[in-house]
Formats: sequence, structure tokens, C-alpha cells
Amino acid sequence: MQCEGTVLSLENAIEPWREEDLCRYRLPHPVLGLLTVREMLMFTLFHFDHHRENVARRLGVPPDGSCRKDSDQCAEVISKRNANLLRI
Repeated sequence: MQCEGTVLSLENAIEPWREEDLCRYRLPHPVLGLLTVREMLMFTLFHFDHHRENVARRLGVPPDGSCRKDSDQCAEVISKRNANLLRI
């Protein structure tokens, strides 16, 4: 299973966002209610991995780890941006 570009596209999409805006703007989630953009990004990354692993399991294909690696890198970028925001 290949998905290298998916998470990278998400990382590129958030690049122009200002730190303050990631916490200022909120998006509706049908179950969790309003989430900040930052929270929605983290949720999306983990939810993506959850579904990718389920699909691989149902197909009998061992997950190749490429999505996990990409999403971990993206989560690290978001976490660093979050740490920088806390210093403001």
C-alpha cells in the first residue's frame, strides 16, 4: 500500500498558516464537537493511520509503515509548531 504523498500534501497545506490561527479557528467534528485546526490536523493524521491499518489487515497485507512514517513526521512538524506557539 502506498500513500507517501498524502500526508506530505497535508503538511504542505498547513505551511502558510500562522501559528496563532491554528489555535484560533475551529472546525466542527460530528462527534467531538468543535476542534481547533491544530486538533483537527492531529486527529486526521491518527485517524488516517487507523483506517490504513484496518484496510491492510482486511486485505491480509502487512502494513508497510510508509504512511506511519509520513504521518509521524507531519505530527512532529505540528508538535514543533505547537511548542513554538507556547513560547509566544
